[in-house]
Order: sequence, then structure tokens, then C-alpha cells
Amino acid sequence: MKALLTTLVACLFLVSIPMETFSVRIADRGESEVTKTDGDTVTRLLDTLSLPYLPRLGLKDHTDLILEKLSGLIKAWMNQTNALPSIEKSIPRLIVKLRPSGSGERLSKMLDSAINTKFLMETIFSNIYAVTFLDDIDLSRVIDVLKAFPSVEYVEIDQVCKLMSTYPNDPLFPQQWSLNSSTDHDIDAPEAWDYERGDKEVVIAVIDTGVDYYHPDLASNIWINSDEIPGNGIDDDNNGYIDDINGWNFIFNDSLAFDGNGHGTGCAGIIGAVGNNSKDIAGICWNCSIMPVKCFPDTGVTSFASIVAKGIVYAVDNGADIISMSFGTYGDSRVLRDAIRYAYGKGVILIAAAGNDNTSLKSYPAGYPEVISVGATDEQDKKADFSNYGSWIDVAAPGDQILSLAPYNNTQQMTGTSAACAHVAGISALLMSFNDSVDAEVIRTLLKSGAEKIDSSVYVGVGRVNAFRSLQIFADVVSRLNESLDDAVVSGSVVEIYGTASGNNFSNYTLYYGAGIYPSSWNKICSSSSKVEDGLLGIWNISTLPDGVYTIKLSVRGDSGYYYNDTAVLTINNAINIWHVGGGGAGNLSTIREAVHNSGDGDTIYVHPGVYRESIIVDRGISIVGEDRGSTIVMQPSSAPFSLLPAFYISHDGVVIDNFSISGAIAIVCEDVRDVTISNNTISSLLGIALVSSEDIVIEHNLISNVTSIPGGVGILALPFGMGALFDPSVMFPWIYSSHHFYGGL
Repeated sequence: MKALLTTLVACLFLVSIPMETFSVRIADRGESEVTKTDGDTVTRLLDTLSLPYLPRLGLKDHTDLILEKLSGLIKAWMNQTNALPSIEKSIPRLIVKLRPSGSGERLSKMLDSAINTKFLMETIFSNIYAVTFLDDIDLSRVIDVLKAFPSVEYVEIDQVCKLMSTYPNDPLFPQQWSLNSSTDHDIDAPEAWDYERGDKEVVIAVIDTGVDYYHPDLASNIWINSDEIPGNGIDDDNNGYIDDINGWNFIFNDSLAFDGNGHGTGCAGIIGAVGNNSKDIAGICWNCSIMPVKCFPDTGVTSFASIVAKGIVYAVDNGADIISMSFGTYGDSRVLRDAIRYAYGKGVILIAAAGNDNTSLKSYPAGYPEVISVGATDEQDKKADFSNYGSWIDVAAPGDQILSLAPYNNTQQMTGTSAACAHVAGISALLMSFNDSVDAEVIRTLLKSGAEKIDSSVYVGVGRVNAFRSLQIFADVVSRLNESLDDAVVSGSVVEIYGTASGNNFSNYTLYYGAGIYPSSWNKICSSSSKVEDGLLGIWNISTLPDGVYTIKLSVRGDSGYYYNDTAVLTINNAINIWHVGGGGAGNLSTIREAVHNSGDGDTIYVHPGVYRESIIVDRGISIVGEDRGSTIVMQPSSAPFSLLPAFYISHDGVVIDNFSISGAIAIVCEDVRDVTISNNTISSLLGIALVSSEDIVIEHNLISNVTSIPGGVGILALPFGMGALFDPSVMFPWIYSSHHFYGGL
């Protein structure tokens, strides 16, 4: 086995869901057919894809050998379709968490006795280990073996995380519009600096490609480990890291956390370039301390979740107050989640980029409830066209063509939610400098309550952050709705609303609702003068309200008279509806994605003929039906030609996809669902249908063929684990691949 097929989906899905059994029913075999391809060519195609950087654990020769596999075949395919980016491939690597009764030595013996192959073990933290296999190995068998041991708490594929920024070649702007602009589409930094300019005692860890700690506009703001004596080769502070004077490099496992890429230095410059020093730019927090934590290589934009997790734990254990994370994965990695919870439990403020794929699909770590998730705005104060969106995002911040620093005494422009994340980290550092006695939830409340409304047809948080307003309203108040309300579909007569309304400066709270994602008016639900800590805030009567999208607002009044707000977007669905897309009829919607967002369980979306360049997340039990298979076409979005998001990503039970022509790199993905029907479709893609941790899937009357003229591709792939585990290059048309057994073609 080779960990190769991950390259087809790893950048986008990388989901590690508990492994469940599944079943697939193929109906009407005679009616369906797929294009027959050469399996050897599939293998050659997949062998040419690039790998994420392999940590130097005595594996230099192995790494060089793997990297020598790069060739021009995938580039030829990319030139032909203009559909795929440089795709990163995962090597065979597992994360294993042991129960308290387990030990690393015992795990090593388990592997030695059960698996006849070479491997390396690396301690991540808290009884969690990364196991890298040096030879071909059937990971599904290894997972099954390890799960059988009582001392193993969980096993997962090590996810691949990618940085959330791009580097356009546009000329640099002469000023930092995001801090101060004539249009006032900025964070009002000069006004904020009248309140606070930063404190050296506030430490922001930048988990990234490292930081140029010699840069003249950063050097005096670089964190120094005063308990370590530089250059003596001794771990003076007994933290497990030798000579970590200015952070740590988790790629090479040494103390040189220097940035040879530029991404990390760019983020650090936005957060904390030295201010008022007549050099280059001004950071948001003029006088804070930047801790470089290098978890991404200079040569690429991906790393393993386990490496990132180690970086998070290092930052927490060495005094970071804030962690800025301008990276993400679309997979819910348990080792990353454990590290996030560890940091949150220690009181660290966690901030992460939402992602750059213009999708509502939740990315991680931004999608974890402990993390402040950040979308991006442009200079017109609108949602940046690349920014992810959805009710899971807390706030937006400037992220388009942002002037910052670059290694070797240079400057650069950054575009992406990476830059937006850095803005929020910088503002958080100002707030912590102003008063460090408050916790992470107070900081979240201040950021959201100080935000300004933006122009967006989709939800990108409560608004664009404003440093001045957040400082101006500073108080110990928490206003937070429970994350279960985000993008919920509710029905019945009443909805129970849970959350937190508290703080030392708490006075009272009121719940409101309004129509739409950014309501123009609000209706009161209830109010109370009693504090609530993660409990029932009120009951909302929805029995007389029409179906549709609504926003709930929790408004907590502080003792100064100011109101601190949080919002959640949800859908009321008490009726079965038929939605029409395209066709020009009165009331018809223009996109399938919009129809899905407006729909509720049991609804039907009827799509009229046309070309729909969309990636559609189907997160409710609906039927989506094309009027005519030949002329109702769903293609990869033209606005994101380098995305591997599928045409349909199904994350809810009971979905029907019927009567479409679907094309692009990946057509349909079903993840952790059941009772889904895919019928009467013509599918032309590199990966036709992926069934992951799913069961009772009906696939009938479909024509599946390869989108490329280069032989290679996968028709139907069924696996009992997350998308990050799609690994076997031997899958070929016309086979259905399930676990490690082949079943006949269609």
C-alpha cells in the first residue's frame, strides 16, 4: 500500500471521522457503465504528485527518494484542465492516543508484534504518538489492529494542514489601508493607539513557516526565552527543547525557527511590526512579543496536524497568551482538537483563519468552538471573494492586498484569511495589553461587539473588527450563544436557546430574532437580569413564523450601559417546499447553493437547464433534481479554478442527487451519511463518487467516465474512514473499492 490517493482530496477534505461499518447497494448494473482505464497509468499518475514535507527524523534519504518521484505528468493534466493546484500527498502516518494505562514502549511492542514493517515513533504530547511507516503498508489493517488493544483510545490518519494565504504579483500599496483609510473600511488603528500600543509581556505565538527574527522591523519584538542560555547545547529550563531562545522549529526539531518562506513573517508583521520607529510598516501591536513556532516548511504550504499540535502545546507551555493560526484543514483531526482544548483550558486566546475556498464548509482549527474564526474583507468593506463563510465564523477582518514584512529586510503584500487572522491576533494583543485580567471569552465578546457591519450576502461573522471600538467598550462581559445554534435547521413550535451571559460587569441580557442573516430590525424574545453560564437563556416561539433564515441575537448589557452582542444564524423549516433554480421564472433562485441554504429537511430543489459553476454543500435531507440530464450541468466554480472542492459534498442523511451532468476534479462526496440516493447522472471527473464512513447508499442509472484524456482516475471509492485516508493507487475503473477488497464493476 502507498499513501498516494490522498492527493486527490487531502487539501480539501482530510476528514478523520470515527471508523464505522458501511454498506453500498448498486442497483441496475446493466444500466450503468464506466470508462475502462489502465490501472498502471493510474499508479504512475498518482506517483508523480508532490508530498508534504516529511519531518527530519533520521529520514533524509527516504525523503529525498520520495521527492525524486516528481515528474511532468500531473502538470500536463493540470495544463489540460486548469482544474487542480499543486496537490500534496500524505505519507503513511498515523496518530495514536493511548489511555493512561498505555505507554510509548508498549505501543512500539504492539506494532512490532502485529506489523512486519519499519516505522518511526514520535511523541506529540499527553500520551499521543505519531507513527510514520517507512514501507508500503495497509493502513486500514494497522488501524483495525491498534483499535483492538484496550490501551488505545483512538487512532487516526495524520491530517494535512495548509496555509491560508496567497501571494499575488500586484505592486505594493503605498499605505496600509487595513489600518487606516479614507473610506474608513479599516480597523481604526490610529484611534486605538490612543488607548493602547502594546505590552512586551503579551506573547503571541505565530504557528507558521517561522519568522525572520532578524528583520529590522521585527527584531526588537521577538520573544526571548530568558530561562535558556543561548548556544550552550543544554536544555537550561528543562522544557524539552535545547537552546530555544526564539521559539522552535518542529520541521527540523531544532532551535532555528527562521522563516525562509515569507508567510509567517508576513503574519508576524501584521500583528507586531515595531511601531513608530521610522522603518517599514507599523504592526497593530507596536510593543508585543512574537514567539516563532515553525510548523510549516520553507518549501511548501502543508504540514501534518500532529506537528501543528506539538507547536500549539509548546506555545502554551512556554507562556503564549495568544496563538495565531493562519492555516487549516477540512478534516476534524482529533490530535489537533486535543491540542486546541489543552490551550483553551490553559486560558490561551486561539485565533484561526477560516479558509480561502469561498465555501461554507467548516475548516479546522477555525471551526472548533474554542477558537475565534476569522473571515476576510476587501478594501470596499465587502466579503473578500475568496473568503470562506458561514455561521461558524465569528468575525471578519481585512485580508486583501495587505502590506506586511517579508524575510531578509523586505516587504510584501498578502492576500488571504491568513492576513485577516493576523489582524484579529494583533487586536487581541492590544486588548490583552490594555487589561490582561480577562479570559478568552471576554476577548471574543469584545471583538464581536466592537465589529462594524459589512456588505455581504453571506454570513462572515458579526462584522469587520474595529480595534478602537473594542478598546473603547472594554469590560468584563461574556455574550455567547451555544455553537449548536449555528446553521441549525429547527422545526416545531418552540426553540430552546442556550448560551452564556455573564461577567463581572454584567447587568442584564435580552434575546432577539430577526429575518435574514443581517437583519434590519429585531424582535424581542425575552430578557433577564440573572447571569447564565452555558445554560438555557430563553425559549423562542416559532409557531407563527414563516419558514426561512433567521438570526438570533444575544445582547448583554454591561454596567456601563453598553451592549455586548453575539449572533447565530439558523433556518426555520415547518413546511415542505419546492424550490426552483434557474429558468428565469418569478421567484426562481440563481444558484443551487442558495436554494440549499434556504431549504429544510424534506424539501425538493428543482434545477432548470443551465451551467452551474458551484461547489454545493448539502447539509440537510433534501432532493436536488435536474430538469434535463444533458443540459442541467454542475461544474467546478470558475472563481476557484484551483480548488478540489467537489460539485456535491453530502453531509446529511436522506439526500437525493438526480438527473445532472457533473464535471470537475471530484463529482460527489458522501461523508458519514446514510440513505443517500445518487441516480440518473452523467459524471465526468477524476474522482466520480467517494463514499466515506457511509452506509445504505443507492447508486443507480449513472454514467461515470474520466474527465481527462490522460488515462487514470477513480470511478467509485468506498472507505470506512475519513477523507484523509484515501490512499490506495491500485483503484481503477471499472472497480468499486471498499476497504481493501475489490468488488465487481457496474
